[in-house]
Amino acid sequence: MNPLDYYAWGAMLQVIHKLNPNLKTIPVLNSALQQIWDDLPQTTINKAIYDFHKHLNTCVSASGRHFKHQI
Repeated sequence: MNPLDYYAWGAMLQVIHKLNPNLKTIPVLNSALQQIWDDLPQTTINKAIYDFHKHLNTCVSASGRHFKHQI
């Protein structure tokens, strides 16, 4: 469980879905992912880190059980 799993990757996937028809090889996909990461606004990364505290607290409150429905 980390901020990239639930927020930054989601933001990156939105862009990937728009490029999907053009990503036909692994090297092209790798290059696209690197470019998307490089272009990801710092505010998006900051929000992922800030919101992570909420996820951690909710996880603790649920005693480690499934908690996504509580967020």
